Amino acid sequence: MTKSLYFPPTRPLIVLVAFEGAQLLDIAGPSEVFAAAAVLEGHAGCDIRVASVQGTPIATSAGVTLQTERLTSLSDRAIDTLIVCGGPDDAIKAAIHSRPLRRWLREEAPKVRRLASVCSGVFVLAAAGLTENRKVTTHWSAADRLQEAFADLTVDADALFVRDGALWTSGGVTAGIDMALAMVAEDHGSALAQAVAQQLVLSVRRPGRQSQFSPLLAAQKPGAEAFADLIVWIWRNLDKRLDGAMLAAEAGLSERSFQRKFVRATGLTPAAFVERVRVDQARSLLGAGTPLKTIAAQVGLGSTTRLAAAFQRQLEMTPQDYRAVHGG
Repeated sequence: MTKSLYFPPTRPLIVLVAFEGAQLLDIAGPSEVFAAAAVLEGHAGCDIRVASVQGTPIATSAGVTLQTERLTSLSDRAIDTLIVCGGPDDAIKAAIHSRPLRRWLREEAPKVRRLASVCSGVFVLAAAGLTENRKVTTHWSAADRLQEAFADLTVDADALFVRDGALWTSGGVTAGIDMALAMVAEDHGSALAQAVAQQLVLSVRRPGRQSQFSPLLAAQKPGAEAFADLIVWIWRNLDKRLDGAMLAAEAGLSERSFQRKFVRATGLTPAAFVERVRVDQARSLLGAGTPLKTIAAQVGLGSTTRLAAAFQRQLEMTPQDYRAVHGG
């Protein structure tokens, strides 16, 4: 095991801020990552606390009740990492309108080494005035609402997690695990983070720039239903040319009408969408150890040069780097 890059003199305090109706995995996922890192590193690890305004048991969105501590009871302690969890719309709205929660966050956030949110928890941070003019992410389905509500933000609707200085934000609930692994990698090295991922039986440790996108999710987005069959067809025919004329014909539309309607439904041009599907499939093949030339042919990119260019555009890394990070 590599030597720790970050090891404070005392056990670092990690506080997960919860509220009634909070998403259980937003809390449990990062907690398990930090706890597993401590066990594998062989030291006392961190002090993980789940806290709420009242400090009473809360019912999570999964129906599981969690014991919490009162937020103010932690105010006199040095908090290393402060993470605000997400939850369903009603729970987030209630958290946003909680004056005691907003006040506590505004008082404590400037003191912490690292401030973070999981999924829709970024709405709570933004409502408390802690994300002004920052780059953030959230679950893809809430990205437009976040941007409309807080125009000063730069919202990356695609990334699994985004780091802007000491501020970390993550996408959908499992992306909170990816974010926590990245925090472990920053503090203790990538070898430990990879070991934690393996210990938790995660198939891969995903970099933040990796997309939340998948073809199946895209087909389920509101407004994209009309192209659900086409999206599946694209996935099954990646070795074909898949230009605008072919896709329009498969959709039963004129090319101009198809272009306009597809962009409106998915937020992407047909060409950009197809490239994402190809890169998504290439990632799976990389993990299986398939040679790069074979991957390029199977996903319709033709050459390793075009494959590398697509990876740079979509993931900001080369296929070789992706394979080095995730194995295969």
